[in-house]
Order: sequence, then structure tokens, then C-alpha cells
Amino acid sequence: MELQRDNAIGIDLDDTIANTAYLALDYMRDNYGVKAGMDDWTEFDLKKLFGLSNEQITKMYFDLWSDHRRISIVDPKIPDITEALSKRYRLYLVTATVGSEKSYTKWLQEHNIKFDGIIRVKHSIEKVIVGSNHGINYYIDDHPIVAKSVSEAGRQALLFRRSWNRSFAEANKDQDPLIKVVNSWAEIGKFFSDTKPK
Repeated sequence: MELQRDNAIGIDLDDTIANTAYLALDYMRDNYGVKAGMDDWTEFDLKKLFGLSNEQITKMYFDLWSDHRRISIVDPKIPDITEALSKRYRLYLVTATVGSEKSYTKWLQEHNIKFDGIIRVKHSIEKVIVGSNHGINYYIDDHPIVAKSVSEAGRQALLFRRSWNRSFAEANKDQDPLIKVVNSWAEIGKFFSDTKPK
């Protein structure tokens, strides 16, 4: 049966399916003198939190994705869950990462994660606007701004809990039905198994 464009999910890359945060912390310690652990990463904005420049952040993620073999998958269940989801939804990787698309396309292939397409945006806030052109009604992401903009657009956000979204997640947990905080990909799979596509 042909899937409808309305039945689409947008999935973030960094720290939603690809574990880049610990590598980023090592990179910041080694190259930028940042003395911090994961519990200190309490905000998404690295400029505000650690005083990094846009150029430093861009270089860091470009360098991290230049050697994509070092990057692990967030959860070994992701290939099976996305395979099951692909039978009911179109799946798009929606990312603002500055890494080479060739690197993360290869990474996705090596981890058997299949997508119908990759959508690159310059800024995370653009994900909802660009995603609407692809019929995306559901977003799986770790960025509070994305979750908030998805909810304001009347679509469903699944916010993957991380140290940098903890305050936002706690403030919005059980408050906004369009922002569901999830702790694992098993929870994401269950959400969609219990949900009728829009």
C-alpha cells in the first residue's frame, strides 16, 4: 500500500540516533579547554554554556563526523524500530549538523538505519517549516526549541531526554500533550504502536 505524505516522521541525528555528545565533550576538553562532564551540559546552547564561538562549534562537529566510525548508535534497537515504523510512515532524517552528508549517510548505512530522505537545515528552528513541505507530523528530537516549535505548529514532538533538555523536559512533562518526553527508543516504538497515523 502506498504511504501518504501526511504519514511522515522527522528524526534528528546527533544524540537522538548517533552518540556524539561524549565525543564532543572530549573534543571540547582537548581543544577548547572546557572542563565539564555530561552533568554539566545543562543547556543546548554551547555558546551560552561554555563560551564557544560558532566557528568552534562548527569545526568540532565537522571534525567529529569526519571520522564517523568513532560514533556509536544511541540504541541497538533503532534499526528494528525504524524498520517497523517504515511500514507505516515515511522516515526523514532532519538535521542541522554541520558534518559531511556523505559521512553520516555512510554511518546510517553501516548501522542499517533506513530513511526515505535526508533534510538538512541551517538552524534547528527551521525543522518544522521545512518538514511541513514533506508532510512531517511527528518529530523525534533532543532540542527544546524543536519540541516547542513542533507543539506550536500543532504537530507531535517526542523529546528524547538528555542532560541539556532536563529543565525543559521536567517543565513540560505531562503539561503539553504535543510534547512527549521519552527516555528510550523502546518508548518511541511503543508510542507509535499505540498511535494511529495522522
